[in-house]
Amino acid sequence: MTNSIRSVKRKLDEAITQLCEVSWMFSKHPDRDFTRTRKLPFRKVISFLLSMEGGSLTTEMMSHFGYSTDTASSSAFVQQRSKINSAALPSLFDLFVKKTDSNNLYKGLRLLAADGSDIQIPTNSNDPDSYFPGINRQASYNLLHLDAMYDLLRHTYTDALLVGQRKVNERNSLCTMIDRSSMENVLLIADRGYEGFNLMAHLQEKGWHFLIRIQDILHSRGIAAGLRLPNMDEFDAPITLFLTTKSTNKVKQLCEDRNKYRYIPSTVTFDYLPKTNRIHDPAAFYELRFRIV
Repeated sequence: MTNSIRSVKRKLDEAITQLCEVSWMFSKHPDRDFTRTRKLPFRKVISFLLSMEGGSLTTEMMSHFGYSTDTASSSAFVQQRSKINSAALPSLFDLFVKKTDSNNLYKGLRLLAADGSDIQIPTNSNDPDSYFPGINRQASYNLLHLDAMYDLLRHTYTDALLVGQRKVNERNSLCTMIDRSSMENVLLIADRGYEGFNLMAHLQEKGWHFLIRIQDILHSRGIAAGLRLPNMDEFDAPITLFLTTKSTNKVKQLCEDRNKYRYIPSTVTFDYLPKTNRIHDPAAFYELRFRIV
C-alpha cells in the first residue's frame, strides 16, 4: 500500500511539473504573469490549491508552508491565484489520469460508472446559480453539484463536471462528458436518475454500451411507459423506437404503435431531432435501439 501511495504521489508531481513547463498557457496574461520571482510561483499555487482543506485561508497557508515566518500573505495568494485561468486544473486532471491509467478491462470493455453528489461551499449571495437563502430560520448556503465518471477497474475518475445546484441537469452533464471523451469500447453504468432517450442517443452515437437502471415498469412515466413488454418475472426484450418531434395526424397514427414510434414533446431535450418543425417539412425520425431486461 505504501509503495502504491508513493507511486501515485510521484505521478502527481510529474503531472504538476509538466503543467509548470507550459505555465504560460494557463496564465491570463502570459506576457507578465508568473514572470517575476515571488514567494508564490505557479507551482506553489497549484500545489497549495490541491492540498487545501476546510480551514481559513490563513490557517491553511501557515499549515501548508510549515508555519514559516516567510509564508506569503493571504492577499498575495489571492492575487497569484487570480492570474491562473480556468483551464489549468482540468488540464492537470487529464495529465494525472493518463499517468495513473492502466489496462484493466472487462471482456474487452472499460467499465465506467456515472453518478452525482452535492457539495456545500462557503456562502456567497452573489452566485445565483448556487445560492439558497434558507427558509424557516435556516441559515443561507451555497450548493454545487458534481457529476463524475469513474473507471471501476482502474480506480480513476475519467471526467467530472461541476455546476451550481440551481443549474443541475445530471443527464445533460453526462451527455457533455460522453461527447468530449476520446475513449472507445466502453460500458457505462448509471442509476435511474440518468434514464432518458437523449442520454441513450448520445451513448448510441458515441458507440458505447450502456446499462441504466430505469423506473419501475408497472408505475413508470419513463422510457418503459406504454411499451408492451412480456408478462413474465424475467425477460430480455429488444426494443427499436423511432422518435420524432413532429406531431401530425399521420405521426399520431404511427405513435399508436408504442413499441415502435414515440413522440418527443418540445419541452423535452433531444439533440438529434429538429427543435422546431415547419408545417410542410416531412417528419424526421431518430432510430434508437436498446434492450429492457
